[in-house]
Amino acid sequence: MSDIQKSVRISDNNLASIAEAKASIPPEMKIRLVTIVVTAICFFVNFTDGFDLVAMAAAAPLIAKEFTLGASVLGFLFSAALIGMAVGAMVLSPLSDRFGRKKIMLYSVGLIAIAMVGIGFSNSLAPLIGLRFLTGVGVGGVLGSASSLVSEFAPEKHRSLLVIISATGFTVGTVVVGPIAASIIELGGWRGIFFVGAGFGGLAFLLVLLFLPESPEYLARSGQKSTANLARVNNIRARMGAVALINLPTVSSTKDTSKPALGSLLSRSQRKKTLMLWALLFTSFWTSYFLINWTPQLFVLAGYSLKHSITALSLVTFGGLIAAWLVGFFSPRWPMAKTISLLLFGSVIVMAAYIFAMPTNLTLIMTIMFVIGFCVNGALTALYGLVAIAYPLEFRATGIGWALGVGRLGAIASPIAAGFMVTQGIGMYGLLIILAIPVALIGAVLSSRIGRQIA
Repeated sequence: MSDIQKSVRISDNNLASIAEAKASIPPEMKIRLVTIVVTAICFFVNFTDGFDLVAMAAAAPLIAKEFTLGASVLGFLFSAALIGMAVGAMVLSPLSDRFGRKKIMLYSVGLIAIAMVGIGFSNSLAPLIGLRFLTGVGVGGVLGSASSLVSEFAPEKHRSLLVIISATGFTVGTVVVGPIAASIIELGGWRGIFFVGAGFGGLAFLLVLLFLPESPEYLARSGQKSTANLARVNNIRARMGAVALINLPTVSSTKDTSKPALGSLLSRSQRKKTLMLWALLFTSFWTSYFLINWTPQLFVLAGYSLKHSITALSLVTFGGLIAAWLVGFFSPRWPMAKTISLLLFGSVIVMAAYIFAMPTNLTLIMTIMFVIGFCVNGALTALYGLVAIAYPLEFRATGIGWALGVGRLGAIASPIAAGFMVTQGIGMYGLLIILAIPVALIGAVLSSRIGRQIA
């Protein structure tokens, strides 16, 4: 008898009723193949999202030149995708609690791929803005669903690490855009960047469709009591190393999934945590998207070449990737909130040193950009892991989706505000001073007693 057959063998000792057994992986279990598959697919889906976001940032100087756009108008173009992300996170992610994670991820990734193809064929500003909004809706729908699904398949000990690894697919996508964008621009202009991104989106759609399992927790409480559905749940549970269920829950034994779970986030037991997480995500997204969207443009305005500006952007995002992995790796040993706060305080110190010294050596400037990205973007990605462990499983996707959606409001305001400040003549040093203020605030909150309560 195979290991899988043994794990699903039904006996008086290993049968578990839905009232007694969790649909998620038992906390004592180790990482299994299905966990690796789910994490890898969600990583690649997030990679596609990150590629799309920074593709626009890398192409922005050329788009601004072709369509004769000022800095303030360019800020609205950036924000169109971010508004879409907020809508997608607040609307599509909660729907995955109701209709299933896999289904919402399929719709979201498909929308991203189609919209990116449309961007490549756009010849005026209006369709660009509309398609960027649709792309953002898809990205917002993916982020909450993917993080929730990975957290469900992950053993409790490694949950934060695996959620962070999945989320850093977004960061890897932003890192890869740099060298790819520079090469594609030389060969075929800025439109080719979005065609390549659409290709990644199509591949992500196929991976989700063919290989990504549905959430066993969603299936177990979906109210579908067919024999086939029970077998599907138990097959997934066997791959996770969990005992089989006798039957699926009745509607009365589980929560009403037809109603949104937003009320659960603002219930008496969750309200303080939810509002604090929303404030933290809003501020951190404001800071991170400020860096991602405006680093290339600021370098060009400062007199550097487009190649140098894209290199600076890649270093900012690559630094964040390394930091996020380190935070995730040490999360079982170190308090995550405290680690994130140390990263943010470190970034404030580096920004202050950069403003004071005003270096002109390009190598030193690039090194500083790497360190700033290491601290700021690494801390933001690590916050995904913090949000993923903050809420119960039954409304986790809703919790993640709304936290990221509110965070996107900060991301929406950031490029518009930066565009206005650039138009008013505020240079890189002045913008860094403005940037350091919210970073210091986030670090202070996470290092306080409130931060420890969230974690």
